[in-house]
Amino acid sequence: MKRLFALIMVVVLSGCSSMNFGVSEAKKGELEHMAGVAVTRLIAENAGLQGKLNGAPGYMVLKSSSAKVPLMGGEGGIGIVKNSATGRTVYVKAAKLDIGDDLSIRDYKLLLLFKSGEDLKKALAGTWQLSEDNGYSVYVLTEEGKAATYKIDALKLKLLAE
Repeated sequence: MKRLFALIMVVVLSGCSSMNFGVSEAKKGELEHMAGVAVTRLIAENAGLQGKLNGAPGYMVLKSSSAKVPLMGGEGGIGIVKNSATGRTVYVKAAKLDIGDDLSIRDYKLLLLFKSGEDLKKALAGTWQLSEDNGYSVYVLTEEGKAATYKIDALKLKLLAE
């Protein structure tokens, strides 16, 4: 069983290499629009979020999809990381592997507020990996417009373009 798990991890993580594929200008516009709409809706639905957003060194917005079956699942997304002070935006792809007992398929938008300038710097470089040790706040916007706090166990970013 351990060998099977190790093999699955190698296959999944090899698909998350740090290659920079680039993003077209049209796709950048779509991602920025998606992020703006998601942030606006989340602010409207979460009292105090605007203040937290203003105080954060930066944030990430992902358009994500997940599919999970018992024992294994995965999530993938594409979006932006933005430096609040400079306005610099980079475009990222994210991947997550889940091991556990769950059955679900869903689409959602995720807003992550960075609490550390160092974590933001790594995310802007596409080298940041989210774990429970990082300080962050996360908000989720489902297709029905509901927002909730969401816990992520691990997430790997890949820089697509600046």
